[in-house]
Amino acid sequence: MDNGKKAGEMMLRVILELFRIITIIFVIGMIMGFIINSIYAIFGITVENTAGGWIVGMAIFPLLYVLYKNRLQFSGFYKNGGQVKLSNRTTTILLCFSVLMLMVAPLFR
Repeated sequence: MDNGKKAGEMMLRVILELFRIITIIFVIGMIMGFIINSIYAIFGITVENTAGGWIVGMAIFPLLYVLYKNRLQFSGFYKNGGQVKLSNRTTTILLCFSVLMLMVAPLFR
C-alpha cells in the first residue's frame, strides 16, 4: 500500500509540473512576445499578423526551453536526480538561433 501512495504522489507531482510548464509557456511567452513587439515598435516595425510574427513566436520557444532547462526545472514540483542544465554549447546555439530568428523576422512583413 505504501508503494501505491508513493506512486500516486509521484503522478500528482508530474501532473503539477506539466501544468507549471504549460503556464510558463503561456505567461512568460506572452510577456516575451509583448517585450519583443514593443522593441520592434520603437523602431517603427510591425510584425503582428504577418509571417514575421510567426517567426517571433517560434523564436520565443528556444528561449523558454533554455530558461526552463537551466533555471526553472530545479524549482518545480518534480524532483529527479537526472535533472541537469544544458551544456554551454547547446545553450549558446539555441540562444543564437533565437536571436537570428528575431533579427530576420522583420524581413517577412
